[in-house]
Amino acid sequence: AGAFIVLVAATVARVGIDGLLLATMMAGVFLLAIGYLRLGTYIKFIPYPVTVGFTAGIAVIIFSGQIVELFGLKLAGREPGPLVPKLIAVGEAAGTINLAATFVAVLTIFTIAGLKRWRPTWPAMLIAIGLASLVVALLSLPAETIGTRFGGIPRSLQMPALPPVNLGRMIDVLPDAIAFALLGAIESLLSAVVADGMTGRRHR
Repeated sequence: AGAFIVLVAATVARVGIDGLLLATMMAGVFLLAIGYLRLGTYIKFIPYPVTVGFTAGIAVIIFSGQIVELFGLKLAGREPGPLVPKLIAVGEAAGTINLAATFVAVLTIFTIAGLKRWRPTWPAMLIAIGLASLVVALLSLPAETIGTRFGGIPRSLQMPALPPVNLGRMIDVLPDAIAFALLGAIESLLSAVVADGMTGRRHR
């Protein structure tokens, strides 16, 4: 998912949510065609260092996107999508660190790591979330929650609806759809290749 963040943000900014939905639908059709034509077999020609670098790059993107939440920073504006501007914005907001949020984040990390080490069969992430929520509630810590950040969880679901579909709109979102399809296919196949290297098996 981390690799899609920049693409999704750029698509929404350019063509809106309806355009994003249409591009996603078109990307799904492209992926079906790629699978039917068995184009995924060409992934074997990508060198192993590229697959490792690709995976590491995704990890960097995901980690950089969590720095603001980890330290409870208050950015001056919207969080940039690209990595370098994001890190610059984080550095400029270093003085707004929230110690309560940092404490909760560290507690969560250590809880997950500890349970995976000493109780590997327990649902570490679920327990960590429950413990962190309990600590915030009992100590009344000034840490952001879903309610304070997004205004709470909706109590109802919107009715599904298709985005407007016409030739002009499809041409407009075609570059985004191609990017989604290619990235989705490459990311999935490279993940399978990396897993093959770790397990010694071969994916189907």
